[in-house]
Amino acid sequence: MRAMIETSLAFFRLDGREEEATRFGLDELMHTVLDDFRDLRLPADWSAAPARGTY
Repeated sequence: MRAMIETSLAFFRLDGREEEATRFGLDELMHTVLDDFRDLRLPADWSAAPARGTY
């Protein structure tokens, strides 16, 4: 079990180093997700949205 956990952790550590960071607009991402939920007729609201920003 310990070996499996250590192998998994090593994989995730190495995988994160190879990935280049990507800037995105959180508000745009959330609106896309909300639109997808609404298309499925699921209740979706993000009334506590932060000020517009890029992360």
